[in-house]
Amino acid sequence: MLAGSAAAIGCGHRKATGYRGYCFVANRAGRSVGVVDLVNFRARKQIPLDSAPAQVIAHPREPKVLVLAPESGAVFEIDAVKLAVTRRATAGNSAVAMQLSPAQDALWVLSREPAALVQIPLAPMRPDRRIRLSSAPHSFDLGAGNVAAVASAQSRTITLASLTKGSVERTVEMGDEPSMVSYRKDGRHLFVASRP
Repeated sequence: MLAGSAAAIGCGHRKATGYRGYCFVANRAGRSVGVVDLVNFRARKQIPLDSAPAQVIAHPREPKVLVLAPESGAVFEIDAVKLAVTRRATAGNSAVAMQLSPAQDALWVLSREPAALVQIPLAPMRPDRRIRLSSAPHSFDLGAGNVAAVASAQSRTITLASLTKGSVERTVEMGDEPSMVSYRKDGRHLFVASRP
């Protein structure tokens, strides 16, 4: 009986070990970014911001995260070692979303006011090129081949832009309000969804 009990204990599940790293969580109501230690799954710190964050993206090559605060159009860079804000850039008065460029050397931020796609290179962390849009944007996606698609529910259009040239290539009128756009991985097809 004792041998059987010892064998049953030995075959039990091994205790899970944590992951050496952090999870950064946008806390919109608290105007901060929460840091969760993944080794023990406990809150490590709250990093206060001067505006409400909504989106967090990991830096592609450095131990940093990029945080978008839509209401102020600000992008914050947070050092994942110091757990502090190191730099800030402003894309406009308000923003919708951000994505890493296909080359992962810059952010593209969809600014609502003024309506534009704004490039923020990661090295200098300052706004660079702007692709002006004719109507208030709702969502966007970047595709292979350095292209962008921007949906405007207000004007019921999809704007197609070249990130390389920094200009609008074409505007497509839609029957329904376009709410979301997404390129297929190869960039050859664009999917458009209408929430209404």
